[in-house]
Amino acid sequence: MVFNDTLMQFQSDVLGVPVVRPTVAETTSLGAAYAAGLAVGFWAQVEDLRENWGKDKEWTPQMDKAKVDHEYALWKKAVTRTFDWRSNAVPRQLGLPVASNGDPAASPAATSAGFP
Repeated sequence: MVFNDTLMQFQSDVLGVPVVRPTVAETTSLGAAYAAGLAVGFWAQVEDLRENWGKDKEWTPQMDKAKVDHEYALWKKAVTRTFDWRSNAVPRQLGLPVASNGDPAASPAATSAGFP
């Protein structure tokens, strides 16, 4: 995702802070390697690691605060529309078994079909 410039700009806009992409995008793997290197003495101290870090690109907030607030309100509205989206009516209409607790996904047929 760090290579999606549009997403990085959007994150900066929404959060209202600069977003920085480091030259090495795989920071989780790099962090594990740094920790291992520190543990075995390859690097003497954390300060030695700072020399390896570099900035590839930086995004700063550009979107107007009112626009951010408006878009955030629309996002929250979209999220609330997903609440209680699962209904027992559809499985019953299709003649599918529904678990005793009323959860169609917990029925034996659903779990054997690969549903969680």
